[in-house]
Amino acid sequence: MRKLVLALVTSAAGITAVHAQTRPQDFPRGYLGLGGAVAGTAYNIKGIGNVNKIDKTVTSIKVFGGYEFDPIWGVEAGYDNFSRTNFDFTTGNFQAGTGNSDGYGVYFASKGRYPINDQWEAYVKLGVAFSHRRTSTSVGLNFKEDDTGPYGGAGLQWSFYPRWDFILEYERFGKNKPNGAQADVFSFGTRYSF
Repeated sequence: MRKLVLALVTSAAGITAVHAQTRPQDFPRGYLGLGGAVAGTAYNIKGIGNVNKIDKTVTSIKVFGGYEFDPIWGVEAGYDNFSRTNFDFTTGNFQAGTGNSDGYGVYFASKGRYPINDQWEAYVKLGVAFSHRRTSTSVGLNFKEDDTGPYGGAGLQWSFYPRWDFILEYERFGKNKPNGAQADVFSFGTRYSF
């Protein structure tokens, strides 16, 4: 296992060194990205108990894009499609039931970047987000929740090839939701600068 980890680290360092000289530094520039996002789930529905979260987390597709004015400042917008999650429960009169929840989150944020070296940078994002959750149950309890609130994020970005970057970040979509995907989201993905 140690040899595998050492080989991966050595390969990554080699790729980084080879492409260090060719990373584009032209500003202003735009970018588009695609990735995934993972969030925990919760279900808090009046009248039901013993909720069994079949899907404890939800993994979703994330699409985002932005514009960088210079090496430090930019803006970004994105969309997370929170896939359907399932749960089962019992009602107060011991009737068994099932349910599911889905939703999405969109955001617009300003972005501050801190270059660490030629390949790595850290960044923070602050803005506004809109979140939508829909929950349906087999016993007729259905809910729709919308929330507009603050958005925040922080992450790391690695330039692994000219114009291509890998991102890993934490995002917060407003306040926690009573049902479905929660506000704390961990995202990953790639982006292309043009």
